[in-house]
Amino acid sequence: MDTMHTDLKWSLDPSDTDVCTATGSLGDAYQYDLLQFHLHSPSEHQIKGKSFDAEVHFVHQSKDKTKLMVIGVLVTASGDVGNDFIQELLDGLSSADDDTTHGPVTLTKKYEDFIDEATKWFNYQGSLTTPPCSEIVDWWLSADAIKISTAQLVTIRSHQAKFPRTLDSENNRPTQAVNGREIKPLSNEWAYHANNGHLEPIFWKSMYPSCGMNSQSPINIPYDGSVTDLV
Repeated sequence: MDTMHTDLKWSLDPSDTDVCTATGSLGDAYQYDLLQFHLHSPSEHQIKGKSFDAEVHFVHQSKDKTKLMVIGVLVTASGDVGNDFIQELLDGLSSADDDTTHGPVTLTKKYEDFIDEATKWFNYQGSLTTPPCSEIVDWWLSADAIKISTAQLVTIRSHQAKFPRTLDSENNRPTQAVNGREIKPLSNEWAYHANNGHLEPIFWKSMYPSCGMNSQSPINIPYDGSVTDLV
């Protein structure tokens, strides 16, 4: 077992002539090719503080190798009906008795069909979720979760438990501060709160630079005397 691994990961066969190409939110200036995909359980992203059972990351690299686009698909597990795409991945893993968690798999299910099961998406600019945590990622996160079976989740977690770097079979980084970043299609207008993507007062200056200048109002008057003492 490779102790550097922290997740179940599948990379494209370099000899495969089929290329999966996508265009991110940065426009035609960045065209991306699929490199690999991997699993996290529980999910790394949350929606309004809610975590999900798992998250699949489809990692794409720009043609000039300077940017990544990651499609994150949230997953929830229940019942006995499994997901065909996930099952093909799990079928390709070696048995739990082996000292490895990787093996070849030939997919008959298209990954774009799996992604298309999600109907709504969030988009924001962020980072890798593992070191070196480079801030080079155009993130697309599903707003609705894709369903897998309970047994499939158990299989995922049992394999993850083999990695020395996982914590009780878990491999999700804690959520990080939004720090005023725009999250499409949520509102990025100013407000007195941060609900639904609004910019709370501490981040107004990111949209209105004058809000970060040195003579702003209101202020806390530094006076602790009596009003009658004032001239």
